[in-house]
Amino acid sequence: MDPTGKWKTLSVAFTGAITAVELIATSNVGTPTTQLGGMFFQTADLEGGTFDNGHAATVTFEEGVDMDAVQIDLTSFNTYLVQRAVHDCVPAEGSPCRSLPAIYFPGTPGWGIIVLTTGYDLYAFAQAPAVTQVSMGFNHDDVESWSSSTLGNQWQVVKGATSFGVWQPSGGTLPTGTKLATITPPSGACLGPCIDPTHGNSNMEDTGSPLALYNLVFVYDAPTPSFFDPCATCGAVENDPMAAFQGYPCVPSVVGGANVCQTTEATPRQCFEASPCLACGGVGPGEPNPGFGFAISFCNALVEEARGAICTVNPSFGDCWQSAAPPSSICVPPTCFKTE
Repeated sequence: MDPTGKWKTLSVAFTGAITAVELIATSNVGTPTTQLGGMFFQTADLEGGTFDNGHAATVTFEEGVDMDAVQIDLTSFNTYLVQRAVHDCVPAEGSPCRSLPAIYFPGTPGWGIIVLTTGYDLYAFAQAPAVTQVSMGFNHDDVESWSSSTLGNQWQVVKGATSFGVWQPSGGTLPTGTKLATITPPSGACLGPCIDPTHGNSNMEDTGSPLALYNLVFVYDAPTPSFFDPCATCGAVENDPMAAFQGYPCVPSVVGGANVCQTTEATPRQCFEASPCLACGGVGPGEPNPGFGFAISFCNALVEEARGAICTVNPSFGDCWQSAAPPSSICVPPTCFKTE
């Protein structure tokens, strides 16, 4: 991921359990150490060597894992990359080479990930479902001569001598996780290794107010990527249990030390997989009351109030319950934050 083509430590978490890792990347110093951790692996050269960009490892998953559903979990603290700050440094005893801070992918507003697949299709990934523009700068000045196209010409490519970007001139947004453009540099042109992350045009802009720029990680010459969004299953919002989630992006957050998905409103509300009312099978104050059985449908359709994340009908009938007979519990929504 580093534009100079060097990294020193890699850790990747998946949404499926792994059984083996074959390290492809080789170090320029010693013998790398690779370890498995159930659903993640980590690789480093403990003598301080570096690895070249490119194919790092081949991962084997447990039998029975749905390979079509396996994704990289960018929310995990076991997904990170450590780069060397001084790439020409040769470590010696008592004189290690200085490293840049580890790159972790979650955050606020989040990490933007620019992916150039084989064939140079441009994708942008971020915590937000949409961004206003994506651009990258290079350390050479012939970018303006490169050919490019966008999907269906619905977005516009802007090129300068040293930079390339995509935006929507109507003032709309660009979706994340979707192919935005195809770049066709001339034969012999330097693309991936010559990306400059410190360039003034190497950024991704979100849709908030005020607008904020994402820190970027560049990935190039990669297969079509698939990244795990822990909030993708959100379908309901706290205090609005019957409404489908819409209008506000739902992003990973930490509340009270717990990982949750919540809206991006000024006063965030927690997001859930679905309305808690849909699982209700009983009604009553304190516990399900068979005499109020006729009111069960109101849990689904005519909820007058939602006390936090609890479904209720009204003060006359009381709370909605998961079943009609004890033991039971007040209807609460399932979380939409998935972890490994």
